[in-house]
Order: sequence, then structure tokens, then C-alpha cells
Amino acid sequence: MLKCGSSEHGFGTYQCLSFGQEQHKVNFSCKGKACLQCGKRYARESMIKKMSACCLK
Repeated sequence: MLKCGSSEHGFGTYQCLSFGQEQHKVNFSCKGKACLQCGKRYARESMIKKMSACCLK
């Protein structure tokens, strides 16, 4: 979890075809609920899902 977002979890390489030949490396996350970064994202998405279900009733 401390190495979340590092290239040790793998990464994707993307190339912009519109503006040149630069390649961009995007590191994968661990997607763990106990991770500070991923857990925050999970909590936010969970809250949004619960609020939308509550408000649609």
C-alpha cells in the first residue's frame, strides 16, 4: 500500500496521436480499501452511490 501508484504495480503507456509522439506512463494503483489514496476514492464513490440511491427514492 505504501507503494500505491508506483510502477511496481504495473503501468500503462499511452501515446498522444494528435499532438506528437510523446509517450505518457500511467502507474496502476493497488485498489485496496485500507490504502490512504485508494480508500479515499472508494469512500467517496460509495458515498455518492448511497446518496444517489437515497435521493432517488
